[in-house]
Formats: sequence, C-alpha cells, structure tokens
Amino acid sequence: MKRLLSAMLAVAAVAAPIDASLRAQERGSGDTIAPIGYTAPIASNDVTIAVYSPKLLTAGELFGIANQLFGEQLDVQLLIDGELSNSFQVQHFMLFGQGLMVRDSRANCAAIMKQLGQLEQSTIDREVAEQADAQERAEAERAANAALKLEYTRTVANQRSSLLRAEIRPRFVSLATLRDVLTPFERFINQDSAREGDLLLSNITIVEQANVILVHDDSDRIDEMTSLAALVDRARPQLNVSAVVLQVGGDATSAGVSGDLVGALGRLGMGTSFKLLSTGALRCAVQSKLFCQLGTEAIDGSHWNLTFLPEACDAESGCVSLSQCKFSTQLAGTPTSGGNKPGATQTFETSVTLALGEWVVLGAIGAQPTLIALRVDVVPPQKFN
Repeated sequence: MKRLLSAMLAVAAVAAPIDASLRAQERGSGDTIAPIGYTAPIASNDVTIAVYSPKLLTAGELFGIANQLFGEQLDVQLLIDGELSNSFQVQHFMLFGQGLMVRDSRANCAAIMKQLGQLEQSTIDREVAEQADAQERAEAERAANAALKLEYTRTVANQRSSLLRAEIRPRFVSLATLRDVLTPFERFINQDSAREGDLLLSNITIVEQANVILVHDDSDRIDEMTSLAALVDRARPQLNVSAVVLQVGGDATSAGVSGDLVGALGRLGMGTSFKLLSTGALRCAVQSKLFCQLGTEAIDGSHWNLTFLPEACDAESGCVSLSQCKFSTQLAGTPTSGGNKPGATQTFETSVTLALGEWVVLGAIGAQPTLIALRVDVVPPQKFN
C-alpha cells in the first residue's frame, strides 16, 4: 500500500491540474500528506455523484489514496431561493461495493476519476516494467551460472587429468599422528574421473586395516606431503636410564657402588662413604609428553620413586634433556615430613640436561643426604641420527 501510494503521489506531483477549479493547497503538518488539489465550495444543486471502479487496487486502498490526494471533505453551500447561504461539509469519497463513490461537481468528478485512472495505469506500467527487469536479471543470472558451471566442469576435468595417488605408510609413528601432520594439505577434490557431478572427497584418506594413508593430489603437493611425513616418521632415540639411590655418610662402605660413581660424588664434595639403598634401570624413547617412571617399595615400607619426561637427545653434543624430574623417597617407619629420620618423606623436582654416559646427581636431601644419581646412554648410538 505504501509503495503504491508513493508511486501515485510521484505521478500526481507532475500531473496537470485536475480542473481549473482544483487548486494546490498546503494543508496539515508533521506526517500528514497535503492533498494535491481540492475543489472550491460548490452549490448544493451542482453536487453530483460518480462511481470509480478500480483496476488494480481494492476500493479500500483507493479510498485512502483519494482522500490524501483530493481531500476528505467537500464544502457545499446551500442554495435557498436562488441565493447561496451557509456552507457545510460532506464526505468527498465513500466506499460503494467494489467501487469508490465520488461526490463533487460533474466536471470535477470526471477529472478526479480520470486522474485516478492515470495513477492506476502508471502503477500497472511500473509493475510490468519491474517484472520485465526482474525477468531480465534472472536470465542474466542463469547465463552467468551456466558460464560458471562450464568453467567448473573444465577445471574439474583438468584436475582429474593431473591427479596422482600415493601411499604413505608409517613406520615409527601412528596413523593418527601422520594424519594430524598432513592436515594443512587437506582439500576437497573430485576424485572420480568416471562420474559427472560434484563428487567431492578429501584428498587424504586413512585405511586403518592396511595401516596406510592414501593421498590424491597433483605431483607437487604429493611431494610436499611425503617429504613432511618422512621428516616426522623417524625412529626416536632409545635411551638406557640407570638410577642409583644412595645414603651419604655414617659407617657406609660404598659396597656395591661403582667406582666411577663414587669418584663423581667425591668431586662434588660428598665424600666417599655411601650406603646403597636401591638401583633401577629403564629403556625409553625420547618422546615429549610421555612420562617415564622408576621406583621400588621394600617390605619394611620404605620406597623411592622417580618420574621424568625425556624431551630431546642430541648425538652431536652428546646431551639429553629431561624435564619435570620428580624424586621422592620415604624411609621405613611412620610417615613424617622432612629430615632423614625413619618415616620421613623427602622430595624434590628439577629439569636437567645430562651428558650421555656420565653419572649425574639430580639432588640430595637431608643432613645425612639421600640422593639419586642417573646415567643415560643411547642405544644404539649409531642408528638415531
């Protein structure tokens, strides 16, 4: 309704006056639309009635438009004994079944109905033009889509002709690890050269039963994926970790403690008298985020425990890095905290870089210290580069 009214007002604004008796007048304020024209008061005996039958709008819609264009009220002067007397107002327009009743002079009624017809016709012409424009745009869009589809078909055909397939089989890591590494290379392509249409599949497929990853892509991207997979899929360095738990001083004779360890402890200023409490050994791979653990618990209730992360191993420098090394020990007796008395729980935590093949003391606790020493060797050193 608002769109039609705006279109009619635009046409009416440039239309010729309805009649010489119709004058432009500004009336109202704010959001009120001033009528395009209205009639001067007419004598009661000149009032005539005409009915306009809408072609496009309903009578109710046209009623509101006509009131805003030509005014709602008609000024009528009484004619008494041939003389004009007092004036009064009547409804200019009224609904009459499916039509619009117009009350005015004969000439003005004809002019009003003519202009309403012109306004309706202009709206019809506008809608026809809009429909033609919409149809033209739709045809242009269909043509553009057809061109895009043709270009896509050609691209897919070229892609199919250049696709290669390769198999990547992990040796030292899991399928899931390799799949994560190849994620940046993933894209969706048409892999079926025998079928038309949008059969888009990932260029990376895991076949768990065969322990293989299939990749479909052009030769350059396949080379990049296989090179990255080979870089990641390497044997991790294998380490032999030896641990010795000792207590320092007292009447210890260092029985069972290797001479090179006693010498290393002596160079640290810890003397040469040690009591061997426990030993442990572990073989592990250098793999970040995978904790290794060594420990023992005696019948008398004493125990010790060591956990660590083997982060990295460098053969050229002869060093290995261990992080989050946590050592705890408890002597036999009722659990207490601190010191070296029976039942005392002792703990410390550190990160360290060790020289391969040498004993290193991680830490010592208490006045009569309980300590742990580690030696890490690579097995076999000639195969982990």
